[in-house]
Amino acid sequence: ADRKRHNPPSGPTPRTVDGKPDLSGVWWSPVTTDPGKAEWLPQAAAVAKQRLDNNGVDSPPAHCLPSPVTRLGPLFELEQTKQFVVVISDDESPGFHQIHLDRSAHPKEPDTDLWYGDSIGHWEDDTLVVDRVTFNPGVWLDQPAHPHSDKLHVIERYRRPDLGHLEKTVTVDDPGVLAQPWTFKQVADLAAGEEIREFIC
Repeated sequence: ADRKRHNPPSGPTPRTVDGKPDLSGVWWSPVTTDPGKAEWLPQAAAVAKQRLDNNGVDSPPAHCLPSPVTRLGPLFELEQTKQFVVVISDDESPGFHQIHLDRSAHPKEPDTDLWYGDSIGHWEDDTLVVDRVTFNPGVWLDQPAHPHSDKLHVIERYRRPDLGHLEKTVTVDDPGVLAQPWTFKQVADLAAGEEIREFIC
């Protein structure tokens, strides 16, 4: 979509009945405002190069599987309740996962078949902090095709400073592929009037 046409609406941050920011809405794919500095270990860099040199033929989305862990969009939707937030992406299968707000710990026996990882969230003032672990070995980490290890741990921080914008800070901690944790920042515009359509791979 042409970002010049977005024109997100202005106004105060919507809130739920319990006073929390309401993150619900359809959003355009986030734009990276601060890419941070990812220090890839040599083996991870080599795997990414090989995948790109092969024109991404082994990319999971090319086989009707989910997109990279750090990708959202081109449109995505958040639907928030007191128990969970559902994240829906409009161009992948299955295209949705839940952030559990009603439990404080990951399962003691992790399910390593989760392409989106196990996600639990809690509020720190007006910021939703999401903790994601136990990802399927087959999912790619990012758009440039980097792999991940079984040590992958992703922390996402969501803020809605006003009606039309959603701020997202992501920290990727994976000592199997990164020399140190990598943090980047993004902002998404509210896609007023848009809706998520079904996607059949």
